[in-house]
Amino acid sequence: MSRHAPDAPDACVNASPASALSAGPAALDSAFPVKTAQTSAEINAHSTTAIYTEFANRLFLTITQYNKIGTLMEATLDATATPTLTQTTPPVSVRTLLGPPHDPLPQVYATQILQNIHATRNGERRPLLLAIALRRSRKPAETVGEPESDQDESFELSAEDRDTFRAVMELCKDVGVW
Repeated sequence: MSRHAPDAPDACVNASPASALSAGPAALDSAFPVKTAQTSAEINAHSTTAIYTEFANRLFLTITQYNKIGTLMEATLDATATPTLTQTTPPVSVRTLLGPPHDPLPQVYATQILQNIHATRNGERRPLLLAIALRRSRKPAETVGEPESDQDESFELSAEDRDTFRAVMELCKDVGVW
């Protein structure tokens, strides 16, 4: 027994791709077409690809140097926080969906990207799904006192990691994220 009413219009069948494409910015409000952009660049001698897709209910950005999704996170603007006079960007909540949950660097990327989107697109409230797989050049942090165990490694960012961060932010700008 079919639950689909035979006389109900089917949006997928009745949607005209040509009319949706010619509709301009209003077309982003509908389910079709999905806006997608892709770009690549060399970042610290590694080919880096950014793929950006805008869906009706969220933004999806993949940044990879491995051709894999890596860590998948959801970043949302914190609607419960009350902005202060000195606060220029809204607080962001980041939740790791796939990958190491306590790695702070991917969370920094997600926070910065969503705050840049919000700063340049006033009123943008869609959450960001960020898939990020970047090479890291980790430098062990200096230890004071007893040596750390193998299970509790601590790292600081290298100059190369900082350069990668700046270049990735430029790549996001180039692909049209903001």
